[in-house]
Amino acid sequence: MASRDRGVTLVELLVVLAILSLLVGLLLPAVQNARLASKRVVCANSLRQIGIALHNHADSNKDLFTQPALAERMGWRVRILPFVEEFALANQYRRDRTWDHADNAALIVKMPKLYTCSLSNGKEAGLASYESPEILAVLNPLKPGDFQRMVIDPTKQRHQRPIALEVSDEYARPWLDPNPDQRLAGLLNPANGNKDCLKVAFGGNHGNVFPILFGDGHVGFFSTSIDSRPLFEMFAGARDVGDLEQ
Repeated sequence: MASRDRGVTLVELLVVLAILSLLVGLLLPAVQNARLASKRVVCANSLRQIGIALHNHADSNKDLFTQPALAERMGWRVRILPFVEEFALANQYRRDRTWDHADNAALIVKMPKLYTCSLSNGKEAGLASYESPEILAVLNPLKPGDFQRMVIDPTKQRHQRPIALEVSDEYARPWLDPNPDQRLAGLLNPANGNKDCLKVAFGGNHGNVFPILFGDGHVGFFSTSIDSRPLFEMFAGARDVGDLEQ
């Protein structure tokens, strides 16, 4: 007498589903970490391209950033458009108009992909993910008597000073706007007593780290949980960056 095929019992089915759920639970974080790591590489490459464009712009227009009247009309992202191969967009910008004039405001939605993090939610609105504290003086300048222990090294000022960094969507501005969010002005100054300011200002796109482009062309990632004093000292040119990078 032939025996009938034995079917899968409910218990066996539940065991298989439990194993599959466990495997998915183990693999999902790895996949997410790999995705985040790839996005970090993309942002680092974007910042390097911006750095090259800034240096090429400086070589060609050494006094351009010192002209106040022009600075009011053209932000640094507009000025380097020819150096990131955005010639058509550069030609559309009316230099005789302010950035928010109707003739120029129409270009906000045409922001180059280079200026935004792929994880940002501000792409469609033309909000730039990258700011330049070196050119736009995002950080408060040191005042006489402040941080007297700090010894400013001219080498660090030139090569190890940050020239661009990524900000969170909350602090992102229209890419045509030459003025960064004014709240950034004193965030890194430890004298202001800010708590968790780095997470709010810089931790939106990459979780607990954010990228900074330096004058020598390299991009480093920094933790949003580090103390603001050593980071401020690094911005001021009084501290090496190596021991702060992740």
